[in-house]
Amino acid sequence: MVDRGKFSDVRQLCLRLRPILGARMDQIYAAYLAEDVDGRIRLSTTLNYWLQKHIPHSLGQDEQS
Repeated sequence: MVDRGKFSDVRQLCLRLRPILGARMDQIYAAYLAEDVDGRIRLSTTLNYWLQKHIPHSLGQDEQS
């Protein structure tokens, strides 16, 4: 059985990164769909890393300390 929620999560990551990393995010998502489970895990991990690197959580949020 396919977990469509995971595909949607990865698609959202790609869409969030697209303004920064460009149209290659479409290719990366296509590669994600074609990968086996291990490949999808690696790509998902990489996308999450890129998201953390290029779009920090504190962006647009007031720091409360």
